[in-house]
Amino acid sequence: NFEDDVETGNQGWTAELPWAITTEASASPIHSWTDSPGGDYGDDLDLSLTSPIFDLGGVTGVALEFSHIYDIESGYDYGHVETSTDGGATWTSVASFTGTQTATWRRESVELPDLDGSNQARFRFRLSTDSWVTADGWLVADILGRGAGEGQWTMSLFADGFESGDTTAWSLTVP
Repeated sequence: NFEDDVETGNQGWTAELPWAITTEASASPIHSWTDSPGGDYGDDLDLSLTSPIFDLGGVTGVALEFSHIYDIESGYDYGHVETSTDGGATWTSVASFTGTQTATWRRESVELPDLDGSNQARFRFRLSTDSWVTADGWLVADILGRGAGEGQWTMSLFADGFESGDTTAWSLTVP
């Protein structure tokens, strides 16, 4: 399993600005990711928070769990969960959220069968907006990737310094 409660900083995510870790609201204890720190999201956006590449060779029953709240213009702006089996060259939408869910943090579980056995697996949270109304946006926390089998959720990009927090060799854009 892969777990990220967002309490120990960036665990290898590619955060397309303005995605950032915040203390504005959280599911547990004090941190979450948000697409719009400090205010509302902007118009005409298409920006993502993208996981590291995982080697899921031998893993089956892949699923993603996360907690979230959102205030996204209903029917026009969306928070998408997407997957990639080729390291991020192409993406498939597996869930979308729009409208308002801010009263309590909601726990989601999304099955990701297309990632079963993939050695270049990624998932991302992507906000897409139109050019009119804006709102507070999407906050995501307590992210868990799970699956079963002989393989494990191993991060194939952690060989060059993420453990120390040094991300200087990495771009803040989605490939």
